[in-house]
Amino acid sequence: MGASESANPTRELAAIMFSDIAGYTAIMGRDERKALRALDDHRDLLRTILPRFNGRLVGEIGDGTLSSFHSALDAVNCARGSSGAAGRPQPETAHRDPLG
Repeated sequence: MGASESANPTRELAAIMFSDIAGYTAIMGRDERKALRALDDHRDLLRTILPRFNGRLVGEIGDGTLSSFHSALDAVNCARGSSGAAGRPQPETAHRDPLG
């Protein structure tokens, strides 16, 4: 790091989203091809949906991904959109009142 870089550090606020494939390890144990297809589908979904919410893919490890957004609202909307696109219920429909 040069002298000018340390004198004027750049700071950026970011909202972070981590995503992975639910049950991936179990799927991999049962059917490796199905698990790899799920991994490809997950990555394709992120490549499609991240730009719509001003997000960028920061990294991948295994079935997990780390994405960055300039606002928490964009991160939440992206998470909701990717959850719905993956066929999972949206958080407000998945919530059940434990008291009945």
